[in-house]
Amino acid sequence: MQETETHGQNRPEVAGTTAGGGVAALKHAGKNFTGDGYLVFRCSHTLAAELIKREHYSKSCAKISVYAFVLISPCLEVVGAALWMPPTKPAAASVFSEHAKVLCLSRFVVISGLGRNAASWSLSRCISFIKTDGRFKYLLTFADTYMNHTGGIYKATNWNYLGQTKPTAIWMSPEGALVTKKRGPVNLTTRQMLALGCRLIGAFPKYRYGLAL
Repeated sequence: MQETETHGQNRPEVAGTTAGGGVAALKHAGKNFTGDGYLVFRCSHTLAAELIKREHYSKSCAKISVYAFVLISPCLEVVGAALWMPPTKPAAASVFSEHAKVLCLSRFVVISGLGRNAASWSLSRCISFIKTDGRFKYLLTFADTYMNHTGGIYKATNWNYLGQTKPTAIWMSPEGALVTKKRGPVNLTTRQMLALGCRLIGAFPKYRYGLAL
C-alpha cells in the first residue's frame, strides 16, 4: 500500500474525550492516570513527529503516515504522540490475508510523569478511532528488544503476541537518531551507511504483536 500523509485540518478530529478536568496526572507520576481533562486528537503528521523526534528513544520517524495522533493535556500541551503507517508487504501478508488492510503502529510516545496507564489509555483511543474509520482490519506493531521492551502496553490493550522477528541491524546517525538501511524502496549498503557517518550498534530481534479490528 502506498503511504499517504495525513494533513492537519483547522479543527482536529477528536479520537477520545474525557470528563472533568485537572492536572494532577502531570505532577504525580506515581498515581494512576485517569484521563480527566485529556484529549486524543487526530492531527497533522508534522505535529506528532515533532514530539516523537524530541521524546522517543529513536529520535526519528518516517516522513509520512496514514494516521497521526497527539495526546493533549488540560493545559493544552502536547504530551503524547502516535504515528501509524503501512508495514512492508511481507510483514503485512505474514499476519493477515488482505495485506493492504494491515496498519502498523510505527512510533508511539507518552512523556513521563503522567501517571500509570497513560500510555494504554491513549493507545486505546487511537485504536478506537482507526476501527471506527473502517479503512483497516488488522493492526501490527513491534517492541524493541534493543531497548529491553517486552510489549507490556500491547498486552494491556489486548494485542496478541506473534513471536519474534529475525534480528535487524540498528544504526545510529551522526545526529544520534536510530536508523536502518532502508530508505523508502531502497536499502543502502553498509559502505553507504558508513559514508553517511552512521555507526552500527548491532542486530536485534523485535517482538511482534497483532490486533484484529
